Amino acid sequence: MFKRLGFSAVMFLGTMVAMAQDPHFSQFYANPLYLNPALTGSSIGPRYLLNYRNQWSSIPGFATYAASFDQYFDKMQGGIGFQALSDNAGAGLFTQTRVSGSYAHFLKLNNKWSLRSGFRASYGQFAVNNTNWTFNDQLDPKLGIVRPVSSEPLYTLGIVNRNYADFAAGFMAFSENVYGGVAFDHVTTPNISIIRGGFTELPVRVTVNAGANFVLNKFVGTSKPQTTVSPNLIYMQHGPFSQLNLGAYVNREPFTAGVWYRQSGGNADAVILLGGIQTKNFRFGYSYDITVSRLRQAATGAHELSVGFMLDKYTRPSKKKIERIKCPAF
Repeated sequence: MFKRLGFSAVMFLGTMVAMAQDPHFSQFYANPLYLNPALTGSSIGPRYLLNYRNQWSSIPGFATYAASFDQYFDKMQGGIGFQALSDNAGAGLFTQTRVSGSYAHFLKLNNKWSLRSGFRASYGQFAVNNTNWTFNDQLDPKLGIVRPVSSEPLYTLGIVNRNYADFAAGFMAFSENVYGGVAFDHVTTPNISIIRGGFTELPVRVTVNAGANFVLNKFVGTSKPQTTVSPNLIYMQHGPFSQLNLGAYVNREPFTAGVWYRQSGGNADAVILLGGIQTKNFRFGYSYDITVSRLRQAATGAHELSVGFMLDKYTRPSKKKIERIKCPAF
């Protein structure tokens, strides 16, 4: 009985955390429209991306899915993108769904630096299925759950939805081998309360990212693939919650390997190991979060997969040179 109740407590706490924070991904650059709307159209040609994250493999019911498309258009001097995202916490206790459209404008600042500025508009829904919760009047101290139905008012409400509009903006400055940006999500702090007449604002989320590329074998022949190292930093602040990610990638076409360290607040959270393969038109990445916090006693690490299709060969040549951001693929 205690194991069962302990499992329910972990599920409930996980759901509460999910309500307070956005879903997150460890393959940050494999989901560029989610990281920063300024990355919309950064691949120039048509790009289709799929992302899947299993947050805690030992606890069923915590999974996030995302699908996106984006492309650069000459006539608009920028990129257009669309994304659908679904997050499930606690085996259906709490879900959120979001569909988004984004635009990013490209501007050449000088011979070395370029700037992308992006905007995203979203329509989202939070849903809580109270019928799957367990309330006090369903429990017996010795026998555990003894009543299949609760008389609590919250239980009788069933599935409760909250729909909302959401907006984000971001900027990315970059040169040949250096890039950095900042994104502001939930700039209008929408109301996400599931209680009629209640008000719970979704706080602004600030994301700062920066990185660089260093070629290790500059002087090899052009027929040999280059080996590059790309150190990166990503910092997020979402209301009272903060997260710092420090990592690096090693790339030697067509393979990529990476390692990240994630700290949440002032506490160590996870070490992320990543491997990927990328060709001109296809990419696939897998990562695993090794939990290093005290949560590892109740939940093991997270699995994440990403798949991408880049269709540059179907794109008409641009009338003017458009610089690409050489940020990581994963």
